[in-house]
Amino acid sequence: MRLKIYLLIVLVSLAATGCFDEVSSLEIDYTKKAVVLGDASRVKQLTIEGPGESVNYGYFLYLGKPFYLYFNKKNVDCQAIFVDSLSNNYIFKLKPNSEYIIRSYSKNGDRGPMSAAFKTDKDGNMVDGYNQ
Repeated sequence: MRLKIYLLIVLVSLAATGCFDEVSSLEIDYTKKAVVLGDASRVKQLTIEGPGESVNYGYFLYLGKPFYLYFNKKNVDCQAIFVDSLSNNYIFKLKPNSEYIIRSYSKNGDRGPMSAAFKTDKDGNMVDGYNQ
């Protein structure tokens, strides 16, 4: 009897976890100056908000794990989404003494955005100002 109850609990647990879509992780790599997505195939859109501008990224061409979106250089594996165009040549340049917020939206839309934030120093370099 105990074995049946145990098996039932295991099966219900497996079924429940299979119904929920995993959320891709969202991290900041200060060494590589990049946003890191654990799995870009689960991400519909990535938004970067900074001083005076907000850029949306989508249409991820490389769906491997992990996915890196670099600052201050081209990102050919995804496209920046603008009102009238798409571009994989857009370079998101970091500004000195600024704060940035990154939000990742899932494809299935059933979860709120994951977010991360960072600051830049007087030279425009990324610093982990939120975890000091």
